[in-house]
Amino acid sequence: MRRPRVAVYGRMRRWSSKADHVIGRVMNRRLYQTREAAHQLSLGMTVTKALISSGELRSIKIGHARRVPAEAIDEYVRRLDAEQNSPRESA
Repeated sequence: MRRPRVAVYGRMRRWSSKADHVIGRVMNRRLYQTREAAHQLSLGMTVTKALISSGELRSIKIGHARRVPAEAIDEYVRRLDAEQNSPRESA
């Protein structure tokens, strides 16, 4: 039996699994692979890896695997929003 195809990221395919869904909703995950974090941020892999390397986007290592915590994605978006939409002081 084939698994349903959910999304395509570049050349890589992501397949849905029953473990990803609970009562028709996607479960909240705590850690994302780098490509999944890139997808969450609507960025490419090169930019996402540059953000991780520069420390702008927090990540952790588990063995050889690099993971981005969900909170780190939220923090990055909040920080960008605050920088770009904060009221500017007039001189």
